Amino acid sequence: MTEIYERMFISCVEEDRISNLPEHLIDSILEWLRIEDVARTSIISKNWRYRWTTMRKLVFDKPFFKKILHKRELGRNGFLKLINKILILHNGSISEFYLYIPNMFLENYKIVDQCMQLLSKKGVKELVLMNSNKRYNLSSHVFFCPELTKLELENCFFKPPLEFQGFLNLKELYLHDIDFGPNMCGTRINLPQLEELYLLLCMNVYNFNINATKLLSLNVSYCPDAMLLRLLDSPSIIDLQISSQAPKKGLAPVERTNLARMLSNLPIIELLDVDCDFFKYGIEEIIPKWLPHEVKSLKCLELQDIQLGDMSQLHGVLCLLRNSPNVESLSMTLSDSKDPGVDEVYMTRGSNTPLVLPFEDPESALRKTKDKVIEDNHPPKKSPFKDLKSVFGKKKDKKAGEASSQQSEGSKLESFEDNTKEAEIEYDYDSKSE
Repeated sequence: MTEIYERMFISCVEEDRISNLPEHLIDSILEWLRIEDVARTSIISKNWRYRWTTMRKLVFDKPFFKKILHKRELGRNGFLKLINKILILHNGSISEFYLYIPNMFLENYKIVDQCMQLLSKKGVKELVLMNSNKRYNLSSHVFFCPELTKLELENCFFKPPLEFQGFLNLKELYLHDIDFGPNMCGTRINLPQLEELYLLLCMNVYNFNINATKLLSLNVSYCPDAMLLRLLDSPSIIDLQISSQAPKKGLAPVERTNLARMLSNLPIIELLDVDCDFFKYGIEEIIPKWLPHEVKSLKCLELQDIQLGDMSQLHGVLCLLRNSPNVESLSMTLSDSKDPGVDEVYMTRGSNTPLVLPFEDPESALRKTKDKVIEDNHPPKKSPFKDLKSVFGKKKDKKAGEASSQQSEGSKLESFEDNTKEAEIEYDYDSKSE
């Protein structure tokens, strides 16, 4: 019997294929498991006892915090102490690190600073810090992680030390609710490899001065004091998204942008996504009918939250349509507080023909008519929007009848026609005076 058991044991050892895999394959398998499950593998055998200490990807997210919270024996701030202990016992480099700081009482951020110090010695490449607590003064050790390729921060003070030279390998930078502080002294941050930059609800952005010549995608959302032209100082941008809002009382935008100058800084732009409040609060001059140069590279245009009663927004929309002859895809979202029944319109076309003909007025193309042409003093022009499809998104309750829906659509279209008429009369007057 003993010989049979010995043979069975030997056969089981020989069939342990996972332990005999190359190290990088074992690490790839373990990366799909949660950190607490990987720690349990230490009881498999002596070879697996310290396997978890070599993991290259560590994720301490919200589910991890909830599990630790049930273990009251860890005490106050026990989850941070546990994470710090794991980093101390960790052996080797760390490629990805994710840390979630919950909204609970914290004595201080000293343990978090210790974690950042340990990470700076582990060659971390991707760092994500999601903070739901009070604003965290980002540790200076983060700025001395030379191998970082991705950095995502939330609810932090961003104050690099004076000797900081920049993130030389960083490709993706996502900043949410970041305060850059009033005393950065215009320090220019060198980001030679940066390709994606995302700024959302950030403060004191005028102090954020970067040098990113390879920037491809830029998203600036609800940052009223952003110096947009300075951020656009990169000729390689192909994707630009801008969202604005009405400035708070007593707080005016630091810079209003010149539309012609902004677009001239984007020679190869392909996708432009604009919240139309930008035309009202972010543009310094009266929007012209024609720009000095057409935006010939633009292929996809997305216009969000157009208020049909706002002439500055309509002029901005018409200006972009008129000066973008090669647009292939157009989407528009309408927003009108007077008529909540129909507040979204989506228009798109996927073809290679020009969306707006170079010498045609977009005003006449935008007018929506039903079985008749609006009679003007001049003959009607051919509309280049014949093959566009319009879909009205309704946010009313499904129980509402079709009659009320049709009535809402009619009132929306009438408002649209009236405003485009007014814009056309204004432009015709300008052309005659010339």
